[in-house]
Amino acid sequence: MRVSVVLPFINADKMLPQAVNSVLEQSESCELILVDNNTHPSDLALLLAQKYAQINLVQEPQTGIVNALNAGIAASSCPYIARMDADDVMLPHRLKLQADFLDEHPDIKLVSGLVEYGGDSQMQKGYFEYVEQINSIRTPEHMYWYRFIESPVAHPSVMFRKNMTSRVPLYLEGPFPEDYELWLHVLNEHPYSFAKLDVPILRWNDAPQRLSRQHPAYSDDAFSRIRLAYLANWLLQKCRITKPILIIGGGKKAKLKIRQLQELGLTIDAFSDLMPRKIDGITFIPWYEVVPKRGFYLISLVSNRHAWKLIESELLNRGFVREIDFILAN
Repeated sequence: MRVSVVLPFINADKMLPQAVNSVLEQSESCELILVDNNTHPSDLALLLAQKYAQINLVQEPQTGIVNALNAGIAASSCPYIARMDADDVMLPHRLKLQADFLDEHPDIKLVSGLVEYGGDSQMQKGYFEYVEQINSIRTPEHMYWYRFIESPVAHPSVMFRKNMTSRVPLYLEGPFPEDYELWLHVLNEHPYSFAKLDVPILRWNDAPQRLSRQHPAYSDDAFSRIRLAYLANWLLQKCRITKPILIIGGGKKAKLKIRQLQELGLTIDAFSDLMPRKIDGITFIPWYEVVPKRGFYLISLVSNRHAWKLIESELLNRGFVREIDFILAN
């Protein structure tokens, strides 16, 4: 077998059979590692493990998704790890398509695919738009360039090489989304190493009890802090920017992020916005005057989900070059 599917779960007896069946019905034979993170072991999971030889049931008494994920990976025996959640459904041939892709592209560390939104697109419009945005970021270049905007892949849709990074444990515990932190870590080590199949591979069900809706580690602030930490590290260590830094954005959220970047060691020399604003100690430059000859390195911190594409297009039209002259963040 090439693939170990790691599926952690807690209080998921109603949803687990559908998720398990979608894995076992794949055209690619796999090892399915069910990680039972319940306080009291699940009888249903035990029955499934007894029924299907492919299933390896792991009891993880330390509650929490990070402990469960690391326990599942530690128990795996295959070179490729595919993620899956108990409330989602694998689409046919997902595992074969992803494993074949990794076989054929040795430089790629992780491959995802398009996801179908399994929820009410009107009642949960924000999450629906988030899925649409993830699906729009498809190439290795785009996933690297836009990594500081939002997570470029849906966690339960990924398959990655077990040795994609030497870090042990793979997932870290902290006040941040464990998957996004891992993606930023790997992309920092291996730029352009994520890929995405141009076909749907997962139905991503937006259940009310989804962890990302309930846990503070998945709040907007938690995402922002980990992304700014990696952004500052990249600018200070990887790029060694020598140009003065100009921030695009001067609203309330941008001001908070500017202060956080300063606390992380960046010197912010100027900022720009569509309208005149004031930030103590930082020079305001009108948006129409932001041109390459001014010699700034630009960081866009505009929070609007739809604005970053417009900002990128305008900067490219003005002659700025991605990464060399500017980076987009959120």
